[in-house]
Amino acid sequence: MFSHGESGVACAQTTQKKSNTVKKNTRSTSAKRTTTSRNTKSTAKRNTAKTTSSDVSEKRRNELQNQQKSLQEQLGSLKKQLSQAEASQSEASDALAASEEAISKANRKLRELGNERTRVENRLKELREQELSVSGQLTSAEKQNRAIARAQFLNSRRQSWQTLIAGTNPHEVARDAASLQYFARAQQKEVNQLSKQQADIHSVSQETQSKRKELANIEANEKKGREQLMREQQTRKQTLEKLKKQISEQRASIDKLERDQQRLGQLVANIDKVLAQRKAEAERRAQEARKKQPASGKVSVGGKKPTGAFAKQRGKLLMPALGKITGRYGQARANASGKSTTWRGLMIQARQGSDVLACANGQVVFSDWLRGFGNLIIVDHGDGYLSIYANNESLYKSVGDKVSRGETIASVGNTGGEERPGLYFELRRNGQPFNPLPWIGKD
Repeated sequence: MFSHGESGVACAQTTQKKSNTVKKNTRSTSAKRTTTSRNTKSTAKRNTAKTTSSDVSEKRRNELQNQQKSLQEQLGSLKKQLSQAEASQSEASDALAASEEAISKANRKLRELGNERTRVENRLKELREQELSVSGQLTSAEKQNRAIARAQFLNSRRQSWQTLIAGTNPHEVARDAASLQYFARAQQKEVNQLSKQQADIHSVSQETQSKRKELANIEANEKKGREQLMREQQTRKQTLEKLKKQISEQRASIDKLERDQQRLGQLVANIDKVLAQRKAEAERRAQEARKKQPASGKVSVGGKKPTGAFAKQRGKLLMPALGKITGRYGQARANASGKSTTWRGLMIQARQGSDVLACANGQVVFSDWLRGFGNLIIVDHGDGYLSIYANNESLYKSVGDKVSRGETIASVGNTGGEERPGLYFELRRNGQPFNPLPWIGKD
């Protein structure tokens, strides 16, 4: 949650310090010292009004530079992942194109097989019609052949008595017999031809039916192959869509990290400017003090010493929201780039709009929207201790407001890009987060 948001907390810490003006030693007996003290306070206030804090240090600057380095490493890693994803996308596109080409060829092959099957079916239909026609002719020819044979038989029986009784010319009888014999041979020849034609048609029909079965098997195999190709095509489409989504998310993460890097760079530049101003101011004040104070005099510019009041609250702090803890300090979590990081506080899943309570007495030093944290409120408890409440729906307190333990300061929400409503809660000491759970009471 706060791996890239240290800058926001730094701004909040610095706002805390802005409320502490430089106090001079009240025991000073010199009017000039009093005047110097007031002038120093006024000058310091003007110098810090445009900076992030009077408590900016070299240590904090180094921390931010380390964050810059970490962001740069994440950015490099993301760009490498993006390059790999784009290469995978290119391969997936080529594979999808190959699938589409193979499916096109399979469809063309199936179309050709379908046309061939249609031709075979038409040929079988023609052969069946021819076979029926020849079969009818053969039946008729065989019937005529039987009639001629019967006529020959009857003619041979009456030749002898017809000649004797009727006095028929023997030559005419012989001629009739010869005619019947001629017709019988011709009819038998036709029967033989029709039988052969019928056998040929049947043979061709058998071959055509075998061809039809062969085509059906080929067509079935081609359909199975096409179905497999279509499944592969669907898988490759899904892979390509997944890669496109991944690339889009990686590009968004890169853009976000680049913006974070730019933001941190600007903050570091501001801190450098503040450090330079502080150094120059310290030198100027020291020089003025040397001029206006006796050699043995000392100027006190320190504030109140830490009272240690908050440190005594360990185990007594109030849980800031009622809900289920879904993220604990030190537990692993995934950030936007997919890299594993750890929680720096508590993620409390709670009801939308429910109360967010101050864990202890303090003063609000930040109350505004901050990228990555949504509506954020930070309370200063003194001695460098801060409590941080993020992802709120609404903020009820403003900078400078004093709050009491258990006072409602905000309402639970899911601002800052969170999917579910909840409160992100952190405790920090001098800018460093620490485990809040041992500090929270059991009540």
